[in-house]
Amino acid sequence: MKTHLMNKIVKSVLSFFVMAIVLLASTQIVKAAGTVSSATASVSNSTVTVSGTVEASPTVYAVAIVAYDSNGNLQALVSTNVDSSNAYSISFSLPAGTYTIKVADYEGGEFKSVADPVTVVAPPATTSSTSETSSTATTPTVTPAETQTTPPVAEAIAPAAEPVAPVQTVSPKTNDGMEAVLFAAIFAAIAFAGYTVRKRA
Repeated sequence: MKTHLMNKIVKSVLSFFVMAIVLLASTQIVKAAGTVSSATASVSNSTVTVSGTVEASPTVYAVAIVAYDSNGNLQALVSTNVDSSNAYSISFSLPAGTYTIKVADYEGGEFKSVADPVTVVAPPATTSSTSETSSTATTPTVTPAETQTTPPVAEAIAPAAEPVAPVQTVSPKTNDGMEAVLFAAIFAAIAFAGYTVRKRA
């Protein structure tokens, strides 16, 4: 009976010590959050650089940086290590707009805001170098016309054909008086010739 009672007491004591060790270990694991001392930001084109320092104690191993746009929407969440001099710095890109930057211990704690919002301006559109398109004036190729040898004037101007006199059709005139005189003369000559022959005979 006594032995059984002693065993229960030992088990209870051991359970108590185990619970105490677990609670102590968990207390040691959870450390206090560090404090961000300063935070500044600069902008170059679309690159934002955030830098600053943290308190030496408690130790801060890394910081988290968040960027909110003008509507309060989270646009970036980045982190970086803290160096041995308790300083940090990181660069990241953001689209064009105005942002509020905040920094805190990566393991928790209050955020430290950059004093003024940062404005990222869209880079100017890169216009492709306007290569001078020298519009080469195409000189029209003139095809020489066929060389024609101008013939001499004598050949060029063909002599006009001699005008053909119109054929005039002469209708014979009927002259009964003249015919009568002609016949009379013929008969007279014949008669005279006959008279002369007879006279000689």
